[in-house]
Amino acid sequence: MDLAMVHRIRQEAFENSKVMDHMFYLTDVNGHRLTGSAGYQRAAEWAVKRANEYKLNNAKLEKWGPFGRSWDFTKFSIHMIEPAYSTLIGFPLAWSAGTNGPVTGEPVYAELRTLADLEKFKGRLKGKIVLMDAPRETGLLTAPLAKRYLDPDLAGLAEAPEPGTSPTPRGATPGAPSREEMRQFRTKRSEFL
Repeated sequence: MDLAMVHRIRQEAFENSKVMDHMFYLTDVNGHRLTGSAGYQRAAEWAVKRANEYKLNNAKLEKWGPFGRSWDFTKFSIHMIEPAYSTLIGFPLAWSAGTNGPVTGEPVYAELRTLADLEKFKGRLKGKIVLMDAPRETGLLTAPLAKRYLDPDLAGLAEAPEPGTSPTPRGATPGAPSREEMRQFRTKRSEFL
């Protein structure tokens, strides 16, 4: 074993590497990088500047498209004010319209997973803040959030399944709607909302 080479590789990886610095600038400094957004443009310009500093030839931005409209948001917050104040965690959906000021309303949980669900809630959601994700159980944490894999765990993960043992295509659930059926339903749900 060439220990000098191993040491050089480790030094590059752990001491000279700029990977984490680059990730910090692309994510934390330049922010979100949704296609067509100002954050994307800032990150792209930063990457070109960095490439030129590394003496890479012909680093430049190229035009492509047409893409459509750009989207950015400058401020978003969500708060529960009754029965007791609480800041909630949430994010606007990309390309969603602004609200032109605060929006208030009664939150309701509406499970909208089938056409029958849409019919059940028809006319009952106007003026409401609709929560569609199922409530999550938030019990007391009694176990570590991370787990170190031991050799037997890794050995089990390394074993490939026997060919042909899965009765359904990869990732499919028996009896579940197809991707096309799901796309069509999501379109109908969006129109309903």
